[in-house]
Amino acid sequence: MSASRIVRARSRSQRDPSAKGRLTTRDRALVQLVALSGAASRSQIMGLGFFESVSRANRRLRYLFDARYLRRTQLATGANSLETVYVLGPAGVLIAAELAVMERAELQRHAARQPERSYLEHHLGVLSLRLMANRPSGEGPRSFEFLTEPECRHEYHLVRGSKSIRRLIKPDAYFEIGTELDRSHFFLEFDRGNCSLMQMKGVFERYGHYAREGAFGSVYGQGSFEVLVVTTAGKRRIAHLAAIAKGCGADVRFATMQDVCTMGFYSTVWRGDPDEPPKSLLAESTEVTPR
Repeated sequence: MSASRIVRARSRSQRDPSAKGRLTTRDRALVQLVALSGAASRSQIMGLGFFESVSRANRRLRYLFDARYLRRTQLATGANSLETVYVLGPAGVLIAAELAVMERAELQRHAARQPERSYLEHHLGVLSLRLMANRPSGEGPRSFEFLTEPECRHEYHLVRGSKSIRRLIKPDAYFEIGTELDRSHFFLEFDRGNCSLMQMKGVFERYGHYAREGAFGSVYGQGSFEVLVVTTAGKRRIAHLAAIAKGCGADVRFATMQDVCTMGFYSTVWRGDPDEPPKSLLAESTEVTPR
């Protein structure tokens, strides 16, 4: 009589070390997207056009997880709900390095560390704003081009007399909207209220230097931009941020995450001065065509 054998079913949270498959062009783009964005949920990945069906998304994400191109973790989104979030895995480092945007050592650090809740919430928030900014609004075609934080990070040096001054601009994102003849340029900052006002003042002052010293124009070919700050901390936080942004030398506008989510990214939710009525982001409401 042959001995009975108990086979344990593999948990959904466990990798399948025997997973085999071929990495597709879309898979590579997805791994690179996660690396540049820091983190992404399945719904966000689908919102960016990688998959049209949940079943197909689940199959490919499962393969990328099993093959260690991506890692995944759980983030509590409510009292009894968890969201699966994907971050870069060790096998994805070389694929992300092909973009030549981030150093391989930096990618390896991202692929090895356990992401904290604050890290996940921040990067998921920025990606949510990207999706909202890329939605149609009004009539007429406009192009939409988006750069993640690693893509728009810019370190430059100024020489003043015998001194060399190092500057680092590190926005959460940069995007352009417009036509070939008329384009608007924006840097995006996602504020969760956990940075001190002194830290935020430093952020605004660096944008002022970036505008005055010509560094922005040398990279983007334009002379002006606006800084958009979206905060989860409410309108009192906006009043404090607006006060320290005055005189920084950059145009800064503010909105709450709640208003952007409920009314729309291009609606009348943006304030430069908290005492003034909100305005829309663009002078004319026009449709945003993804690129």
